[in-house]
Amino acid sequence: MKVLHITNAYPTEKYGAFGIFIKEQINSLNALGINNDVFFINAYEKGGAEYLKAVLRLIGKCGKYDIIHCHHSYSGMVYLLSNPFFRKPLVFSNLGDINKQKREIDRRLFHYISKKASAVIYKNDMKLIEKESKKFHYIPNGVNTDHFRPIDKSEAKRKLDLDVNKNYALFVSASGTKSGIKRYDKFCDTLNIAEEKGIKLEPLVMTGAERNIVPFYFNAADIMILTSDHEGSPNAVKEAMSCDLAVVSTDVGNVLKMLEGCKASFVAESNTALDLSELVIRSLSIKDRNERETIFKKELDMKSVADRIRALYESVLKKGR
Repeated sequence: MKVLHITNAYPTEKYGAFGIFIKEQINSLNALGINNDVFFINAYEKGGAEYLKAVLRLIGKCGKYDIIHCHHSYSGMVYLLSNPFFRKPLVFSNLGDINKQKREIDRRLFHYISKKASAVIYKNDMKLIEKESKKFHYIPNGVNTDHFRPIDKSEAKRKLDLDVNKNYALFVSASGTKSGIKRYDKFCDTLNIAEEKGIKLEPLVMTGAERNIVPFYFNAADIMILTSDHEGSPNAVKEAMSCDLAVVSTDVGNVLKMLEGCKASFVAESNTALDLSELVIRSLSIKDRNERETIFKKELDMKSVADRIRALYESVLKKGR
């Protein structure tokens, strides 16, 4: 089986974490014997004109593949425009929550490409009528449980030059503390309220960390707090769980579904800093953890997810015969 992945998110020399989850997913499919190639549209660094250039670059290059897997609506549109008459089966992965998209064009593209696709992968609990169709499949990104594993907390703190005698709350954002969506302001408010109630946590911000260093952040922290206004299927939550780190989060994306059954992780009902702080205090009082175990129970590990994607590919090809 030969698959071409068309994506506008993929690691670059400058941004090594950008789209890393797509690269890791493709690597996991390689391990299953699937022959994968990547067509990367680097609009992130080079601008929107890259999409138009990509249409021209892609013409005539899809014939040798059995399946075209497009990650994000814009990638899907590039494929459809470059192959208007003869098309291979299309698997379309939606990366976010379409209901939270501010631009009408993004919502329209999603619905249009979904109609053209043989199968649609969604990663969060989107409220869509189309989901009743058999072509829609809930397959969140998998987590590398070998890379993200429990490490001695003191060792992790020393690796990051942190004080081994202090407790830390982790904030994860690829764009740093300035992101309006990630809400670092609410994260700080949550810590301030917790401190007023007698629980002192130092902020630990992870942004742009090298992949080999990332697990040390999850293991150095006592808790991860996700304060975003909206998400799709945040990989950081699964990475935290895989390191057996408790997570307290706003009710965004599929976080509630991922954390369901975890003993020390909670999702806020009101999404306020007060509500989050109370859940942080509650979580820290629980010493028994099953977050990593839950990853395997829910089949969110990378191998399980790769198996499901391979089965989806095979189903798409079978229907196309």
